[in-house]
Amino acid sequence: MAYEKTEIFNGNPRLCVIYLEEQFKSEKYQVARSDLANGDYLLSITKGGFFKTLAGLKTAINVSFRPLPPTLKTFKVTVSIGLFETQGVPTAISMLLFWPLLITQVAGYVRNCALDRRILDEIRGYANGHR
Repeated sequence: MAYEKTEIFNGNPRLCVIYLEEQFKSEKYQVARSDLANGDYLLSITKGGFFKTLAGLKTAINVSFRPLPPTLKTFKVTVSIGLFETQGVPTAISMLLFWPLLITQVAGYVRNCALDRRILDEIRGYANGHR
C-alpha cells in the first residue's frame, strides 16, 4: 500500500535530480540515486535509525523522475510514501502491546506527507528558476 502524488514539470530532469539530491544530503538525509537504463531517475530519501523505525517516525520517500517525449524538456515526478513498508511493523507492535503509541504512527505519516509537499515545492522552485 502506498500514497503517490504526481506532477509534470518543465526543465532538465537530470539537473533537477542532482539539485534535490544535494539539497537533502545537506540536511543530513540519506539519499540513494539510481539512474535507470530507460532514462528515468529514482531518489530514495530516508532519515531515522532503528528506534525511529520501531516508533513509526522514520522518514522514507521515493521520488521518480520520468522524462516525457518527444522533446524531453518536460518530466513527470512521482513522490510515493510506502505506508506498509514504513509503518506496518510498528503499527502491528503498537496495536498489540502499546496502543497509545499509535499517536507516533500518525505523527510519522503526517511528517512524511509534509515532506512530499516540500519535495514537490523544491522541484517546482528549481524548475521555475532554471528554464
